[in-house]
Amino acid sequence: MKLEKVRYSYIDQFRGWAVLFMIETHVLNAFLRQDLFSTSGYKIMNFINGLVAPSFLFLAGYSFAIVSLRKWDDLLKVNHVFWKQLSRYLLVLLVGYTLHMPSYSFKVLFSTISLSENSLIWGTDILHCIAMSLILMLILLLVVRRKNLLFILLGIIGIAISFFTPSVLASPIESIFPVPLAGYIKRIHYSQFPLFPWMGYVLFGAFISYVWQTLKERKKENLFFIYGPTLSTLGILIIGIAFWGALSFNPQKPQFFFMKLAMVVILLGFFHWLETKKQDPIPVVTLIGQESLLAYAAHIFIIYGPLWNWGSRGIVHGSGKTRSPLEIAMMTLFLTAITIALCLGWHKLKQKNPRVARLVHIGLWVLIAIFFIIKTK
Repeated sequence: MKLEKVRYSYIDQFRGWAVLFMIETHVLNAFLRQDLFSTSGYKIMNFINGLVAPSFLFLAGYSFAIVSLRKWDDLLKVNHVFWKQLSRYLLVLLVGYTLHMPSYSFKVLFSTISLSENSLIWGTDILHCIAMSLILMLILLLVVRRKNLLFILLGIIGIAISFFTPSVLASPIESIFPVPLAGYIKRIHYSQFPLFPWMGYVLFGAFISYVWQTLKERKKENLFFIYGPTLSTLGILIIGIAFWGALSFNPQKPQFFFMKLAMVVILLGFFHWLETKKQDPIPVVTLIGQESLLAYAAHIFIIYGPLWNWGSRGIVHGSGKTRSPLEIAMMTLFLTAITIALCLGWHKLKQKNPRVARLVHIGLWVLIAIFFIIKTK
C-alpha cells in the first residue's frame, strides 16, 4: 500500500481545534475561582474539555499510521528514514521533560532531584504519553513486520489496555518499579497521562487510520466515513449508555474509555465532512494543527514556565485560582492570539527559509541549555 505524500486538512483541522480547546482548558483549570468549580457551567465545560486529550492522543496514532504506511519499507530497513522518525518522537519526549522541570537550573535540579513520586520531573504529561506510545508502536512495527497484523494487533492491545486499566491502577506499581517508570504505567503524583489507559487512544487511532486507508486505496472511502463511524459509534455509545450508572466519568473504567473514543470518532467524521464541503474550512486552525507541538509547548510555558518571574514557575503561581469567567475568557483569547502569532511566524519561516528555521531550532535548544547552566537558583 503506497500513499501519496499529502496533508489531510481534516486531520489538521481536528488537531488545531483540539489545541485551541486545550489552551482554554489549561487557562480554566489554572485560574478559575475555586468556588465556581461546583457550578453547572463549569461541569459542562469540563465534560467538553474532557474530549481534548483523547482527541490529541487519537490523532497522534492516526497520523502514525499514515506516515508508517507511506514509509513502510524504509522503516523496516531501519535506514535514515527510521532514525529521523524516531528522532521526532524523542524530540516530543524531550519537550515533555523540559516542560516538567521542577527548576530551570541544572545546579538546583541535580542537587534536589530524587526518585520520590513527589518530584515534578517524573510526572508523565500528554507529550510523554504520545512520545512513548509512538516509540513503542515503532518498535512493534519492526518486530511484527506485517501491515495487517501490526494494526490489528494495535487495536487488540488498545482494547486490552482499556480493560486492564482498573487492575493496573489498583496494583502497587510504584513499589515494584522505580518512580520514573511507574509514572508511565499508572497515575501517581504529577503523572496525569500514564499509558494506562491513555495509550489506548493512540493505538485505536492507528488502527482506525489503517482501516480508513485500506478502504481509501480500494476506492471505498465513503464506506468508512458514512457508514463506518455511524454504526461503530452508535454501538459504542449504546455500550456507554448501558453502563452510564456505573460510569461516574471515571477514566479508569473501560466504558468511560469507549464513550470518549466514540465521541472522538464522531468528531473525526465531522471534520472529514467539513473538508468535503470546503478543502480548508479555517486556514489558521489548520496551521495550528500543523504546528501543534509549538502551540502546546508555548502556552504551557507561558502559564507554568518562568516567563514572567524568573524565580518561580510561571504566572499560575503568582495568580492562582482567583479569576472570574470573563477574565478567563479574556486570558484565553490573549493566550490564543500569542499562540497563533508564534505558529504563523514559525510556519512561514519554515516555508520560506527551511535552513534558517533549522538553525533557529538548534539555536533555541542551545539557548535553553545555556540558561539551565548559568541559572543558579
